[in-house]
Amino acid sequence: AQAVHVNPDGTGQVLVFPYFNAQDGYVTNINLVNSTDQTKAVKIRFREGKYSNDILDFNIYMSPEDIWTGSIKAGDDGNGNTVGSLTTSDRTCTLPALASCEDGKCEATVPFTGHNLYKNVTAADTREGYVEIIEMGVVSDATVAAGVLHNNGKPSDCNAVENKKKKG
Repeated sequence: AQAVHVNPDGTGQVLVFPYFNAQDGYVTNINLVNSTDQTKAVKIRFREGKYSNDILDFNIYMSPEDIWTGSIKAGDDGNGNTVGSLTTSDRTCTLPALASCEDGKCEATVPFTGHNLYKNVTAADTREGYVEIIEMGVVSDATVAAGVLHNNGKPSDCNAVENKKKKG
């Protein structure tokens, strides 16, 4: 019981959405809010419910007071399998990039591919599970922080995140 500390002001570094459901037309919506004045690096990991295998993960770089939204629903994996998938039209910077907004359309649909990675995971298993969200830390690199900073609802330059990764 002493291993977990709950912050009395209700903020923290880990968030678990204990259940998502993309079965039979259900949709699970997720909204993340960075309520601070700092730029945050956040890991979001989708896990299937049967064995807790990773079925999709990426990093989000949230500018101060940023909100990220996404929906989990049934989709096609490109091979005719109905799987869970993430759909988002949010412009918040991610690594890897989920969508390019250069064409004016920011909607991305990313199928959960755990059934292709693990022998014990079926396509149906990807339609139910849970989501882990972990704050990795405050972004201290000024170039990255400036790149992910929203101006009129749009980040200045999400390539700053990818460029930083390449430089190490």
